[in-house]
Amino acid sequence: MKRRTAIRSSIAAVFGAVMLVASAPMAGAQTAEPDAVEPAQPEQHCVQNIDTGSLVCADSESELGAAVFDETGKVLTYQTNGALSRATASAAATYVIGTFYSYPNYGGSSRTLTGSTPCSSGGAYNYRDLSLIGWNNDIDSFKSYSGCMTKLWDGTDFSGSAYGYFTNVADLGSWRNKASSIRWL
Repeated sequence: MKRRTAIRSSIAAVFGAVMLVASAPMAGAQTAEPDAVEPAQPEQHCVQNIDTGSLVCADSESELGAAVFDETGKVLTYQTNGALSRATASAAATYVIGTFYSYPNYGGSSRTLTGSTPCSSGGAYNYRDLSLIGWNNDIDSFKSYSGCMTKLWDGTDFSGSAYGYFTNVADLGSWRNKASSIRWL
């Protein structure tokens, strides 16, 4: 028993000395202020085609169109009024179904879903489990396109309480960070 107590005392003394040395500023080193905040994670903006599973990401939402075209040869088509012109309805088009955001007012990181058929032509899309794409309990606002409306569930596989169907919601309020599955119709 004395040996264990002696070993524990030695370990405590060594640990204390290491902590003292580690907490002392080094010559010429700058120390962080006590109120310093960790840098925020960089925003990530991605487009995923639900038909093919392809995922393209960019540093900003405004760069997504060019990134998708460079990677896939497809043009993002944001259909907002229900009518498609012949110019936008082409084999090179991929229809934006919806975008969800990590912050209210369409801020923070975003995930945009695209598909080959707009909801206005019978398309329906979903994520059964948002944790599989790193978005479980992380949606604060969303927009819908191509004749779609969005619905959220607090459980996977469209279970539990539901919120929707809505076209655009700038702030989910009490539903912030609750969605575990999502569907566009």
